[in-house]
Amino acid sequence: MGLARYLYNPDEIFALDNLKNNIGNISTFDTGLRFVFTKNKFGGGAEALYRSILSSATVKPSWRVVANADYALSDNQKIIFSFGRNFDGTVTKNGNLVAALTVLFGIGTNR
Repeated sequence: MGLARYLYNPDEIFALDNLKNNIGNISTFDTGLRFVFTKNKFGGGAEALYRSILSSATVKPSWRVVANADYALSDNQKIIFSFGRNFDGTVTKNGNLVAALTVLFGIGTNR
């Protein structure tokens, strides 16, 4: 799968810990790829996104990369592990590595 997105932020929040940006109007262009595979109960994938800043030389371009692995415990239960690097200054500081372990439980009957 592929992604291309143009985003215009007029003096509003720009993923800086929910603070108003002090740079002014910012235009960004994101491009990325995602690869997903499944085999029996195992699944996985990887994604990479690159964010370029079109309207300002003040903010540097950034990127994000994540690898996912999952295992289906049953028809409506899944355990997922994600590992990667986030955009600079968004959820984590300085683009640190991010790791997460998630368990999903469905409500109701097995499908």
